[in-house]
Amino acid sequence: MAGLLDPNEIFYTSFEPTVSNRFIMYIDGIPSYMVKKASAPSIDMPEIKISHINTYFKLKGIAEWKDIELALYNPISPSGQQACMEWVRLHHESATDIVTGKQIGRAHV
Repeated sequence: MAGLLDPNEIFYTSFEPTVSNRFIMYIDGIPSYMVKKASAPSIDMPEIKISHINTYFKLKGIAEWKDIELALYNPISPSGQQACMEWVRLHHESATDIVTGKQIGRAHV
């Protein structure tokens, strides 16, 4: 005769599986609530095949990080577009210092 299952045997007690909706993405200058969807970071490590006489060896190639795709909500206040543009200006303009975000002075020759 089948017995009833104990709730402690059904639920996870010693481990908990990874769930895709329990992560918070922190991006400098962009609020976390604006992140709608993000792909997981992944790395590509191709193999290199080296032939030697009548055999071959396989070695790990150069590791390359893949792009992370990110989808953001666009709230009206505070402006999501403005937050993204400020992040781009701070991190990708050559006229600003990457660490401090301050203007870089140029020496006159």
